[in-house]
Amino acid sequence: MIQDPQILVVDDDQDTLEQIVRYLKDDGFRALGVPSGHDALKLLANQEYRLVLLDLMMPGMNGYEVLDVIHRDYPEICVIVLTAHVTSEYISRALQMGAFDFIEKHETFEYLKPRIEITLQKFNLSLEQNLQREKDHNEFHFDTLSNSSSAMQKTLELAKRVAKSDTTVLLYGETGSGKNRLAQAIHHNSLRSDRNMVVANVAQMNPNLIESDFFGAERGAYSGAVKRRIGLLERANGSTLFIDEIGELPLDLQPNLLRFLQDQTFERLGGDKVLKTDVRIIAATNRDLEEMVSKNQFRRDLFSRLNIFPIRIPPLRERKEDIPGLASVIMKTTCARLKQERRSISKKGMDRLISYSFPYNIRELEALIERALILEDEEQITFKSVLNHKASLPPDADHLVTRLAFREAKKAFERSYIQDLLVAAKGNISHAAQMADMDRKNFKQKMQSHGLRAEQFQPGT
Repeated sequence: MIQDPQILVVDDDQDTLEQIVRYLKDDGFRALGVPSGHDALKLLANQEYRLVLLDLMMPGMNGYEVLDVIHRDYPEICVIVLTAHVTSEYISRALQMGAFDFIEKHETFEYLKPRIEITLQKFNLSLEQNLQREKDHNEFHFDTLSNSSSAMQKTLELAKRVAKSDTTVLLYGETGSGKNRLAQAIHHNSLRSDRNMVVANVAQMNPNLIESDFFGAERGAYSGAVKRRIGLLERANGSTLFIDEIGELPLDLQPNLLRFLQDQTFERLGGDKVLKTDVRIIAATNRDLEEMVSKNQFRRDLFSRLNIFPIRIPPLRERKEDIPGLASVIMKTTCARLKQERRSISKKGMDRLISYSFPYNIRELEALIERALILEDEEQITFKSVLNHKASLPPDADHLVTRLAFREAKKAFERSYIQDLLVAAKGNISHAAQMADMDRKNFKQKMQSHGLRAEQFQPGT
């Protein structure tokens, strides 16, 4: 529970104001009510508040004007708007201006306490994420992305060209190749960079809630929908929506996204009102969408709309020149996160990295560096602890096992393959099994047959 937050209620309706303040105090909150925006700003200038419950429709200085000042001058204060006019225009505008949530005035105030506690928890998490985002902002400039290789230089040149436009972008790349990072770079170098990019990973969404996640839902649209739900397309209004793993979008929902790409309109689940927002779409996939189209697994018309400006991110094995730069940046950030003194990579360690093919790309490089920093005590990292079994293999042929009988070679390949998966998954068996397209039980049996334990690959062990 959020401990004893100071709450300011702003509403020109005296009865509503007194009722809300009374409910809040009865629930143990410290609360104060004022009837105007001017009064609210005077208090904010002299007292600390964690939360403001703000009516939008007030005479004189209205709620939008107050919200604009709070968002600009007091970004650490969470704002929940109070409104009797629950329309898309009102809510979308308030959310776009910095409000974190909204409460309909006809809702019973008995639910204020849990709503406030949950909202403050989410807001505090959002604050932490924003601070981290500001800290890492410079990392998303194109010049900070490793581009020593000609392959990556071509990719970044395309990204720079398209960044300033609102053209839909489709990023192609293997798992862990940096699609999210490139999407962030495109957004941060676009005309929409003043707003946070909204991220959606289709593969991680609950299949039963994907439609409401994207398009929102009206109250009562499905079991458990006790209030109107604002979807990703509304939250991303004026910004960029990054849709990762677009190839996993169910066929029955693809026409809805196609419609949005055509005219920026959609309807909430359970609603009949046509809504319109201004959102730029960047999508990404590690699948061959053209092949999926040929197999009727992905709509051809949606593919055509998404594929206006395709950008391929080369896998790490095709841009080995980038490994030293990437490794240096990852070493610096990982040492800081692990609270270690700054360390470096030895020449032999770098040779090991360059000679490895990285089937899981940058994500695996990050995992290997973190594990090596934990396992090795020397100031210069050699990666012997995590790549020794691969170091003797020829470059670009890490799993090639020669001079062995077929059965032995097969067993050696299988063990190395499982090790690679566990390294990339940081010892998470379920994640590793998913990457191998195996069920968890069978994958764990394979691990046991090779004498491998998840703990060997988990950070800190």
